[in-house]
Amino acid sequence: IKYKKTKGQINNDENEIKYQQQYSSESPQSSTLIRARAATTVVPILTRPIINSSDDTFNSTSTSSSSNKIPLWKRFKKMIASNKRSKENSSIKVPTLQFNELSTNDSNRTVPDGVINNNNNLLQNPIKLNELRTWLISKPFPEQRIRDEYEKLPTESLHPKTFAFRPENKLKNRFNAIEPYDHSRVVLKPLPNDPSSDYINASYIDGYRANKLYIAAQAPTDTTLYDFIRMIWQLRIQSIIMVTRLFEDGKHKCIQYWPDEGEKRVNDFKIRIDNEEKYADYTIRKLIIYNQLEPSDVLQVKQYHFLSWPDHGCLSLCTPVLDFRQRFRADYKPSNPILVHCSAGVGRSGTFIALDALLDRAKHQDTIDILEFTHRMRQNRVYMIQTADQYVFLYRTLIEGILTIDASISLQEFMMTRKLHMDAKSQYKLLEQLQSTVEFSYQGALDPANVHKNRVETIIAPDNSRPYLMTQVEKTTDYINAVFVNSYRQTPNYIVTQYPLPHTCIDFWRLVYDHNVSIIMLLEYILRDSKTIYYWPTTVGQVTSYGPFEIIMTSQKEDEQLIERVFELKYINKTVFATDRTRTIRQFQIKDNLHLLPVVKRFLKEMRTFNGQNVILQCLNGATWSGYFAALCNSIDKMQTEQIVDPFKIVRLLRSTRPQFIDQDQYENLFVSMRDYVQQYMSATLTQRPSENSFYIDTSGEYQSTTNNRVIQRL
Repeated sequence: IKYKKTKGQINNDENEIKYQQQYSSESPQSSTLIRARAATTVVPILTRPIINSSDDTFNSTSTSSSSNKIPLWKRFKKMIASNKRSKENSSIKVPTLQFNELSTNDSNRTVPDGVINNNNNLLQNPIKLNELRTWLISKPFPEQRIRDEYEKLPTESLHPKTFAFRPENKLKNRFNAIEPYDHSRVVLKPLPNDPSSDYINASYIDGYRANKLYIAAQAPTDTTLYDFIRMIWQLRIQSIIMVTRLFEDGKHKCIQYWPDEGEKRVNDFKIRIDNEEKYADYTIRKLIIYNQLEPSDVLQVKQYHFLSWPDHGCLSLCTPVLDFRQRFRADYKPSNPILVHCSAGVGRSGTFIALDALLDRAKHQDTIDILEFTHRMRQNRVYMIQTADQYVFLYRTLIEGILTIDASISLQEFMMTRKLHMDAKSQYKLLEQLQSTVEFSYQGALDPANVHKNRVETIIAPDNSRPYLMTQVEKTTDYINAVFVNSYRQTPNYIVTQYPLPHTCIDFWRLVYDHNVSIIMLLEYILRDSKTIYYWPTTVGQVTSYGPFEIIMTSQKEDEQLIERVFELKYINKTVFATDRTRTIRQFQIKDNLHLLPVVKRFLKEMRTFNGQNVILQCLNGATWSGYFAALCNSIDKMQTEQIVDPFKIVRLLRSTRPQFIDQDQYENLFVSMRDYVQQYMSATLTQRPSENSFYIDTSGEYQSTTNNRVIQRL
């Protein structure tokens, strides 16, 4: 880097000092550095290209916006004036979220050689959204280019860490080399007689058009728990994003700073859990914090705890993170900073912050710049987005989030729309395109010892989603044609399987026993033939044996919709140490799958009483009716809970475990069935009931809600 004075140089030393103070901790050490820099203001000349790639995608440019014509020094002065901080002896205040003028400029510009950009030499690679949309479905996905781009990011410390290295603060850092910079660290109000108590390993991160929108923090330890709660209280944090489990791979990643029930005391603070909602991939908790030193005050905090993200790794599918982010954003009201933490506060935390901010930008601009935003984060905290895998995952998730940004709509909007058929068709086309990017391995299903266990040769169980059988039985393997599927509220909760063949009935009961199944939903009326037998006793009191299992029917009853049978399942171990173990299993066989909505309503009510027990969804081939029933239940459960209609994400998740789930007719009918469900069971939840005509879809009569049965008959 060479140095040269330019016409745009800032000549006012006082303004330069104020600008530096904005991004520095107000300390004697930092003020010395500021005075030294103010004495000679210089502008570095970039001696390397921002991105050097032969791929046009990575070098897309457009004309600069008019805002770039504003002289650099004027922009600095304006930013200084709008972001003045209080003097050193003033009281600490909650950061105010301000729109960042520099972030609203057209980032599709390039920086001329010899001129410093206004982002402290940030690397840039703006990409048009229309261009990104082709990436996810392109063959192959440009993963290596993304990894090469990641390698351009700085890995060394870029700014002083004076406070983090002080002896009294070193024990407050979880990991070596992951400490906050002086200029961006969160400064706590010192405790009486303890000047070092202003330190916590947490950093401010700018968002899209808002300064200090996020705080990236390490997870609290026994040593730092009090500081962590002090930070939440002092900055009036109302939203916490937690993207780590308490324990991972046998290691303690985060101390639990909330109670399981009742209250938890942390020095002067009392934390009470007011509500907890559990879902398949995350949990939402409402916490109330009291401070004994300020008894008249109280702070309500919502914690969004994502549970499915492995440390240093990535999810195999983007949809759960997008769903989690959507749920958080639906509740969020711009006010005070958003606290984001994993264990170290850089890897998963940085990935989530970038995802949230860049999706926000995608709603307002036609470009995003992942490289620039990541570099900007690293100017304020080291190692943000810690691995190349996380960087690739961010790209994939952003692209899918941009593609599906309009896939979910509010319940009110859904009930008023007249173009469900068109929406369903376009969404299904996108589903098919995204499905082509998912790869499956079928080593177990295609093993010669297992091939004969598949009823339909094209519907088999992928290795990464199949349940393994554990009970040892002679001449059997660990394979059964079944897959785990998430319900809306638990993971995994459903096991979807085919109706057993005569020679796989033992495997079916092994599945029930090994995986703690308590309910079997049989979604077709089964007729006996050479390939189909009843795997249960047919009369009350009758006993049927399969290998080491005895099944006894204890009761049977039926109504207009269902036949309910209750069995006792006994595992009889032949060893001398054995004792009989008995479980109660309930089977519900649907009598008419053309009228599913009453069954869905009963089933969802029943499911709310369950805790940790699995449910088998079963149809003849293990896909057609089971997949549709799971999609309908999850979509309706989500709609009732969140007042959002989003079958796209539901089906996307289902098809990640079995690609044969949900064909186009079924997907279109999901919309119709959900609308019918609202009309029949949820009308009172709508603040404004649509007119009768608005319930009809603006296409042929077969897609009208009054002809729901005709659609189902085509499936």
